Parts: sequence; C-alpha cells; structure tokens
Amino acid sequence: MEGYQSESVKASDIKVGDAIMAGGQVDENAKSLGAVMIMLVDPERAKQMRQMQEDYGKTWLAGRVTAINETKVTIEGGMDRSAHTFVADENTTFRKRRDPITLGDVQVGDNVRVEGSIKDGQFVAATVSVMMPQANGGPVQRPGPPPQ
Repeated sequence: MEGYQSESVKASDIKVGDAIMAGGQVDENAKSLGAVMIMLVDPERAKQMRQMQEDYGKTWLAGRVTAINETKVTIEGGMDRSAHTFVADENTTFRKRRDPITLGDVQVGDNVRVEGSIKDGQFVAATVSVMMPQANGGPVQRPGPPPQ
C-alpha cells in the first residue's frame, strides 16, 4: 500500500508528540485498549487523518445503513458509531463497486461511503458508494493485494 512502510518499532522509539494508531480489544470500563497492534504514523499522514476526522459529517460520511425513509437515509458511523443522516436529491449518484445503482438498491445493513455537503442544515449526498460487506464482522475487505 503506497505511503505505508512496515518497520518494527520498540516502545522506547515512541516519543511524546508522535502520532500513533493502535488496534485491539477496548475495555470500556477501564477506558483502555489491550493493543495487538501499534504503529507510528508519519506526521503528514497524521495531519491528513485529523483533517478527514474534522471533515466527517461536513464533506463525507461512512457507516452502516440503519434506516431509509423516502430520500432520507440514517447510518451508524463515525468514530463513536453515532447516528448520522443524509438526504439524496436528483443530483445524487449511487454506485455499488463500479456499477451504477439507485437509492432503491440501497438496503438497511449496507455499508456506505457518502460524499456531499451541508445545505440548509442537512447533509446532501453527491455520491453514495455501497461498499463490499464485512467478513465475519471484521474490517471491510477490498479487492487487490494485501498491504505490504
């Protein structure tokens, strides 16, 4: 995967101010993470990730569809898995993989990525992409070679 390098680091390599990403089992009560993976994030990539997080709900959304009411779609998404809604209008395009689809093809349970903007207090979708289903509750599987 372009921009990513696999290199072993020790805990002593991580300094105050470094950006890291961790994955593992969250303990809500202890407010801790039993990490199975920790990686240092390049400062430029960390900046891009912060910007993406700031733009969530303003220029893009992603999550699992929980309800569809005419042209209004509710998803569960974001870092906190909270409810977000978007509306489709006559300019919204829909895709599943590379194939064009319609709003009627989007189903509750689908994982979607939505590009758009806030208009009159609503998130209006410009594009809606239905993503491949998750494998056994794991991360979304994308075609192609695994990251190196």
